[in-house]
Parts: sequence; C-alpha cells; structure tokens
Amino acid sequence: MTFFACCFLSSPLLTASFAVVPSRTTRTTTSSTTTTTATSSSLSMSSSATTLQHVSDFYQNFPIQAAVLTCGVKASVADTVAQIKSQASLLQSKTASVVKKSSKTDNNMSSNNNNNNNIIQNFNLDLNYFNFWEGRRNLAYVLYGGIYIGLMSYLEYSYVFPSLFGYEKTIQILIEKVLFDNFFVAPFIWLPPAYIIKAWVYSGDDSGGIDDNNNDNNDSTISLILKEGYNKYMHDIMNNNLLTMYWTIWLPAQTISFSIVPDHLRVAFMASISFFWFILFSTVASSSSSSISSDTSSEQ
Repeated sequence: MTFFACCFLSSPLLTASFAVVPSRTTRTTTSSTTTTTATSSSLSMSSSATTLQHVSDFYQNFPIQAAVLTCGVKASVADTVAQIKSQASLLQSKTASVVKKSSKTDNNMSSNNNNNNNIIQNFNLDLNYFNFWEGRRNLAYVLYGGIYIGLMSYLEYSYVFPSLFGYEKTIQILIEKVLFDNFFVAPFIWLPPAYIIKAWVYSGDDSGGIDDNNNDNNDSTISLILKEGYNKYMHDIMNNNLLTMYWTIWLPAQTISFSIVPDHLRVAFMASISFFWFILFSTVASSSSSSISSDTSSEQ
C-alpha cells in the first residue's frame, strides 16, 4: 500500500492539480525571454555562418587576391613576432649579464645598492634601445610572403599540380605531391627567393652586406644581390639545418593539405601553418646575416 501511495502522490496529474498556476503576465514574460534568447542565439550562429561563407566565397571567387593578401599579412605578423622574440632574448641576456657581474664584484651593502642603481639604469637604457620592429626586414618578408609565395602558391596548386598529377586523389598521387613539393620545389623555388629579396631590400646598406659604391668589383648590382642571397641560403642549409626544419613542419602539413583540405581553401590552410614556419624561418635567416656579412667582407 505504501508503494501505491507513493506512486499516487508522485503522479504528474496530482502534482499538476496542486501546482501553483503562474499568472498570464509571468507566462508571457517567460515566453518572451525564451523567444528572445533563442532568437539572439540563432542570429549569432547565423551571423557566424554568414561570415565564414563570405570568407569562403572570397577565396573561391578571388583566389589570386586572397592568396596575396593572406600570405602578405601572415608574413608581416610572423616576422614582427620573430623580431620581438629575438630582441626580448637579447635584452634578457644583457640584463642577466649585468646582474651576474655585479654579484661577483660587490660584497658590502652600500656597493650593492650602488650597483643595483647601475643595473636599473642599464636596464632602462636597454628598454629605450628596445626597437623591435625593423621596417626593411619586414618589407622583405611581405614582398616574399605576399607577392611571391601567395602568387606562386596559387599558380602551383591551381595549374602546375593538376597538369603534373591530375585531379584524382589517391594515396600514390598524394605521396608524389608531398615529395615533389618538399624535395624539389622547396629547396629550389620556395626558399632561395627569400634570401634574394632580403638582399635586394638591404642593398646599399653598410650593415646589410651589399656595397653598391665598390668600383673595384665589376659585377653588376644584380649579381651582388644574387651572390649575397645565395651565400646566406647555403650557410643556413649547412649550419642551421634549414631544410631539416622545413621538412619537419611541411611534410605532415602538406599531407593533410593535399588529402583533406578543399582546393579553394588550400592557400589559406598553408598560410595558417606557415605563420609558425615564418617565425622560425625569419629568426634563422636573420641570425646568419651578420656572420655571412663579416665573412664576405673579409674575403674581399
């Protein structure tokens, strides 16, 4: 009997009969709030979907402009991040060096206080010198990333690859595309122009390496630019593992790109991956400039 009594008391009909019926105003307010929330959520989802659709349409209808714009902006931002990282690392090492020297040479409190003031002054001096954005270096990567990589990526993926490998997607064709792009296109077409463009942007700069006022040299300015870019490129391959780092990132990335990513979004996908590659590439390529310039000047 107790079981049936519990069932009876918990019956929805009995519960409904004793429930407090909300007023019409309460029901209307609750219904209105629910409707407003649902409408707002629906509009938000619809707006996001519309934005993504516009982006997809832009990449599909204007592939060249989209490729140049995406790769150019990506290259500029990535190089800026690389410059900030390298300058911050340099500032940190300078500050640590000053602190280490002061701790070794000072033993009493007064001298420590004086040297702490010197540390602060040196630190503020380094902060004032902390000019992380180098315009010409950034311009070089914008030209390389936007005009060259953006345009060439579109031509390669839209015309060259279809003519070489066709449109069929098989495992064999996927492997051929990835190997061809990484072991032929990258070392001979993708990477060398970055060094040549940077050498051209820095041409005539005393700290950059190319001296146009050298009358003893019979080579033209173009030959000097090509030589400068080639020397730095080979230096990074031989001493900084440039190609190994490239393959570590791009072999898996292009496997995904050629197998899953839609054709009209491939440049955008590659640009998103190459953002991180450009940070690494900009750091490596810029770190070798001073050593190569000194070697070149000593040879001359």
